[in-house]
Amino acid sequence: MPSRHARRRFLLQAEPVLVVMDRHHLEHTDVAKALGISRAFWSALFNGRASMSPRLRRALLDLPWFAGVDQAGLWCVEPPLPPPPEPVPAQQLSIPLTPSEVSP
Repeated sequence: MPSRHARRRFLLQAEPVLVVMDRHHLEHTDVAKALGISRAFWSALFNGRASMSPRLRRALLDLPWFAGVDQAGLWCVEPPLPPPPEPVPAQQLSIPLTPSEVSP
């Protein structure tokens, strides 16, 4: 299983979703309920604070309101996060212990 740093994030694009919502006179609550998720999670998705799982991407495309909408416009793929830096061993750290060891 890939680590958290190797996964790509699929972020919802708000603008095309707003166009669909306006066209069908939908509230955010309507879309969240149709997807089977909480309004709070929908808000996190809509504002780019959460990424979309494959199941959620499929569920969004299966909604009748989004029929015919190009999936490439509904979300963007964020590149994977780089691996975290290697920790520095304690022996290599140079931390002053007394005021006399602190350079001015």
